[in-house]
Amino acid sequence: MQNYNNNPKHIKFDEELNDLLTRYCSESLVRKIQSDKKEIPLIEKRMHKSSKDRDEHINVSADLVYGFHLDTIIARCEEELSPPEYYELLNEIGDICKRFGQFEKSREIYHRVILSLNGDIRYSKQKGIAFLRRSEIFIRQAEWDSALADLKIGKQHFLDARYNDGIGHVENSLGILYAEKGELKKSIHHWKNAHAIFEDENDEMTAAVLMSLGIANNIAGEWDEALSYYQRALPKFEQIGSMSRLAELHHNIGMTFLSKGNIDSAINQFDESISYSSQQFYQSVMGLSYLGKADAYARKGDYSTSMLFIQNALDIFRKLNDHLSIADTYKIKGIIHRETGNTEIAEVYLKTSIRLNELYQCALGLGESQYELGILYNQCSEKQKAVSVFQNSLQNFQRVGAYKNEQSVKESLASALE
Repeated sequence: MQNYNNNPKHIKFDEELNDLLTRYCSESLVRKIQSDKKEIPLIEKRMHKSSKDRDEHINVSADLVYGFHLDTIIARCEEELSPPEYYELLNEIGDICKRFGQFEKSREIYHRVILSLNGDIRYSKQKGIAFLRRSEIFIRQAEWDSALADLKIGKQHFLDARYNDGIGHVENSLGILYAEKGELKKSIHHWKNAHAIFEDENDEMTAAVLMSLGIANNIAGEWDEALSYYQRALPKFEQIGSMSRLAELHHNIGMTFLSKGNIDSAINQFDESISYSSQQFYQSVMGLSYLGKADAYARKGDYSTSMLFIQNALDIFRKLNDHLSIADTYKIKGIIHRETGNTEIAEVYLKTSIRLNELYQCALGLGESQYELGILYNQCSEKQKAVSVFQNSLQNFQRVGAYKNEQSVKESLASALE
């Protein structure tokens, strides 16, 4: 069996989990849970050794141990905690799993809350939180219909519970969903709704919405305005001491510097983000910042370094089943192969990126990959193909409201038509 206890990620996970358990559980229950973790694997190991038909090469993965430990905690707590505390604990365990990249386990836990409370109106808040948190995973994996359904139901539960913060969280998540799809006007509408709910009431979420509005301005090409929003969010996150939020913020600042062409400043911000996210084992943001660094080094012409960071990012995105981020990695790979003369390979990567963005309905990502493919066709003197994909790219950028991107496509289209 792999050594679960010496894995830094699992050590950090256990620290957070133990802190959570001490808030909800009696000392005797915590001792039982700790005993389970030590004793059950030892007993089962002895049983394996005594088997007459044992496989000497059986290797239990650390992730299975990781998952089983959570299952024993859930079973113990269900027996001893009151229903409100039990469902609140489950939602918080799900949140820890989500941040550590254990999306399937997280979804399973939220699903358990939803099924357990089916038809029970006493715990509308807890049920609403489970729908909200599950929707965040659906958004990350580009399952838009499932995410929207969960957010709609979650909002109704928050209304029933008169939990205004929950409604604000739903509005914020709707903003994120539409931004991921590239529907910028809708995303801004929902973020403004969220800001109106959180302002002067919840510093962390006020800052989170400010960060989101910064992202919207970055997409629109209003880069200085985006940085202004980020600077308003930064001191709030620092005061709260939220390393996961700081990881997100520094990543987004890096993306805006990248848009402005300040490559070295962007790399510094991505490094800040990676530092924060690695301390928290915040896998999704770590992957995004690896990809940001890959993009930055590609723009510097350092393609070998870029490829190293692309692989780091891709390893994370595949584990998280993050389809749109995988599409972005293929786009950057396509750019690198185009610039190093591997035109056929470049075309394959860019077309694959386009296909994924079409499949998961991301207009912004689709416009970006079409634009890069148009540049490839223009370089290969395939003018008709270039014009066609540039026109498609322009339509997608216009749909999103990505004005700076529109201008770049129009200039390239004019060049292709000459």
